[in-house]
Amino acid sequence: MRKMSLVMLMLFVVAAVGFTLFLPASADPVATTKAAAPSKPVPPALPALDKVPAAKAKDSLTRALAYLTKTQGKDGEWFPQAGPGVTAMIIRGFLGHPDYNARSPVVAKALAYVLKFVKPDGGIYGKGHKNYNTAICVMALFDADKVKYLRQIKDAQRYLKQLQWDEGEGIEDSDARYGGAGYGKQRRPDMSNTMLMLEALHETGVPASDPAFKKALKFISRSQNLGETNDQEWAAVVNDGGFIYTPWKKDKEKSKAGAIVYPDGRKGWRSYGTMTYAGFKSYVYAKLAKDDKRVAGAFNWIRSNYDLNNNPNMGKQGLYYYYYVFAKGFRAYGVSKIK
Repeated sequence: MRKMSLVMLMLFVVAAVGFTLFLPASADPVATTKAAAPSKPVPPALPALDKVPAAKAKDSLTRALAYLTKTQGKDGEWFPQAGPGVTAMIIRGFLGHPDYNARSPVVAKALAYVLKFVKPDGGIYGKGHKNYNTAICVMALFDADKVKYLRQIKDAQRYLKQLQWDEGEGIEDSDARYGGAGYGKQRRPDMSNTMLMLEALHETGVPASDPAFKKALKFISRSQNLGETNDQEWAAVVNDGGFIYTPWKKDKEKSKAGAIVYPDGRKGWRSYGTMTYAGFKSYVYAKLAKDDKRVAGAFNWIRSNYDLNNNPNMGKQGLYYYYYVFAKGFRAYGVSKIK
């Protein structure tokens, strides 16, 4: 577990921070040569890191990639038991460093491995976690060469949208599951899968006006502890603007941080770090205004629960995931300091 934790920390830091360190905000790592190729949204420009922290961060990333190069499997993979998503995440890490591109041997070999998992239905996955694997893989292909892999990118985008819970699953927009994405087996969507689906669509050029974003907003809003904008009866109990894992009433574990029962018998669900940043980031990707009550509510929770040592209300559990959504969320929002 210690070795896996070290590698996952490397992956999350490289994936979340790499582009911020090495590329200017207006840079596009792949030049577009065809009009049909989607364009990647340009994040807001942020001030450069101080010289000493920046140098340390760059050194850490360089050493991390050197370690990953040494541990790459003979077929170009890392942790094949987890499917192609882990390999795709590492590809993105390499592509965020100026010393590597899609033609670098370690990256080219990894891309060839990921492409073996492209399915006729458009998904990119192994035996499970279809949403997770497809979302991470399509982002890696886009970063590598959005022209060369245009067909695979478009097919994967369609596949992710098909996985989204909507009329295709026989549910109406009044259902708490509507608009979300999930693993599949549990018969319900969750904020983690939904966040990653939207991130993949956003990162590969799907505009926020796309119906997938509009549908997802219903699910995301219903996962927020905010009674004013959430039509779920429990939302006004805690009412702190943070997020839980899933709003579906039949799920016994709506929040990984557990339930809150008040003396008067009211029951709510505790907000926590990873899902709050996931929801916050998804709102930004969906182009909600900063003064939207949902965005403001999430941001106020973040300000009140700011922590870099723990995943708020979860301790060390999911800490590296927390760092990932933390960095991506603030990068998308366009702020480098909060009060």
